Amino acid sequence: MPELDGLTGTREGLQVAEQELLRRFGDSSYFSEENISLASRFFYFIGEVFRRNLEGQWVAVPSQHPKPPTSMVAVEFSSNFYNPRAMMGFVKQRRTGTELTKIYDRAVTRYNWWVESGRPDRSAAWEGYL
Repeated sequence: MPELDGLTGTREGLQVAEQELLRRFGDSSYFSEENISLASRFFYFIGEVFRRNLEGQWVAVPSQHPKPPTSMVAVEFSSNFYNPRAMMGFVKQRRTGTELTKIYDRAVTRYNWWVESGRPDRSAAWEGYL
């Protein structure tokens, strides 16, 4: 994806990725047999932006049987996961061109507040206030 060269791990990369998702896939399914390779690249690109900038880690979250686990990004400041596949769905459904950056900006705000608060444990009462 030459459009994303030099933008790995950046908010700007998310902006470009969202535009490219809308342009390249239109109404077709991201994860159809013909699209899965390219869609997977977008999936991991999006997840890596969250992992790198929010001190996250990739985790395998169990799905409903018989589906395989889903890869998501876990972060210390929230008990929720960041799910690139769901984010890609928001891009397709809403078509605003700003879905990824809205999610990212909110996550960065929560992350910064968590850091400024001394990195309290997830179970602390502060979670969910932002």
